[in-house]
Amino acid sequence: MHLEKKSSLRVKSSSAAVPFATFKSKIVDDIKICLCIDSTRVLLIENDPFLTKQQENYRVIDTDHYRGINDIQISTDGQLLATASDDSTIELTHFKHGKLTTCMSHTAPVTSIKYSSKGNILFSGSVDENIKSWNINAAGILTQESLNNEMLITGPLKTMSAHSDCVISLDIPYYDSSILATGSYDGLIRIFDTSNGNCLKTLTYDKDWANDGQVRPIVKVKFSTNGKFLLVKSLDGVVKLWDYLLGRVVRTFHDETKQTQINNNITGLNFIYNPIDIHKVYVLNGTQDGRLEVFDVTSKELVFNLEINDNKASIADIQVMDDKIYCLDNNNVLSLYTVTF
Repeated sequence: MHLEKKSSLRVKSSSAAVPFATFKSKIVDDIKICLCIDSTRVLLIENDPFLTKQQENYRVIDTDHYRGINDIQISTDGQLLATASDDSTIELTHFKHGKLTTCMSHTAPVTSIKYSSKGNILFSGSVDENIKSWNINAAGILTQESLNNEMLITGPLKTMSAHSDCVISLDIPYYDSSILATGSYDGLIRIFDTSNGNCLKTLTYDKDWANDGQVRPIVKVKFSTNGKFLLVKSLDGVVKLWDYLLGRVVRTFHDETKQTQINNNITGLNFIYNPIDIHKVYVLNGTQDGRLEVFDVTSKELVFNLEINDNKASIADIQVMDDKIYCLDNNNVLSLYTVTF
């Protein structure tokens, strides 16, 4: 495995970086990268995966949020942008036709959103400790040519009472929207049945790792592509791979040269897969001091430990597109690395 830095893009923004979104169509030539700028605006980069800064590929999307954006998602067909905000709402915007609707039901800031695998349901997590699911295809707008800014959403399909503290992260398997994983500041990971809202499993922090009695807030959850494992990150920077069906940790990833400590910033986490050897899987972990850690899942070996920037700004998010790794730091610099296996 070899990593090579290709380019970087500094986004002018008055706010700290938040998770960004990428999309690549499997059918047509359509690539999108969306980053938050100036708290309530989104920069759309189209068909410029190598960040060549061609102005015709860059467009700013204004939202009606009056407080900062916390999360961005692109629908599975690449048509819709969803933004979650501190104003307790979610906005849906069609890339071609403009804003469609505002989803209002949460009573506190919306922290995390995720589209279902088919793109017809949007899940949201909030500081109000609840998970909500929204039927975003209620008016058939994904196939409607003339939208006229109309979209039928009267409220969430379901509300799931999830945690005793704010929900920070949620995820669903790539090919299966029947289950949902959530991570919270209460230190718990929960698995839900999305059809009825029932909690199927509750996972707690591995007591073998820390016996000091402190709660480790869960800040990232990420399913493996096959949906059998769940990658979990706590605010102390430790990453664990769970066999959630058996309820046990099968791998712990941590740079042994670094002392664990509670961080101030939430940092990125993802998988990358070797397309030649399906058994070669790697964990990508962004750190508080601006490094990208790459762990071999099988051996737990730290195979790369790269300084992404000189100013040690924490890595806010990591996205993977084919052989490309995008790292966004807290100074709103997006760095691109290409991977060779």
